Amino acid sequence: GPYGTSVRPFLFLAGPMTDLDADALVRRAAERWLGGDTLAAEIGCREALALRPGHRDARTLLGAILHAQGRYGEAEPLFLQLTEEEPAQATHWMNLGTIRRSLGQLDESLAAFAMAVRVGPLNADLALNLGLLHLDRRDYVSARAILERALRLRPRDAEVRLQLAEACHALLDTDAALTALRGWEDCE
Repeated sequence: GPYGTSVRPFLFLAGPMTDLDADALVRRAAERWLGGDTLAAEIGCREALALRPGHRDARTLLGAILHAQGRYGEAEPLFLQLTEEEPAQATHWMNLGTIRRSLGQLDESLAAFAMAVRVGPLNADLALNLGLLHLDRRDYVSARAILERALRLRPRDAEVRLQLAEACHALLDTDAALTALRGWEDCE
């Protein structure tokens, strides 16, 4: 500042900070993000990381916040570090794959999703993200196959139905596209 001192813009907790406070900062940041205050959520994560630089939840939440803002280049190193530190966590690989897809790094995204499938079970979120990647790659046969699996895992998911319909339409299978959309308006 102008008087030779630095004042941090936000401190969510008063008093001396401890590692436990880093956890509290992340919880508060998550609440703020869910409440729509993205700036306060980001600052809370950065405060937690200043206290405990390796805080997994702070990096994960910060990466999600940056991703939601379209700041993919800033989010990628966070998720890459998490995959290096916890390579058996499928969620880290899925997040990395999603970021790399957003960056247009389709081959790298596919490699990250392949690791997610290798280390963890295929869930509906992973199947949907993998399907979206195959759509981006214009590999409609693979997109259809994985999106059909996503639909079996989450039959009331409107986005899965819509993306499956897109893959079927690209394959000129109008009947399958219409079937995928059947009941779409009643889905979540």
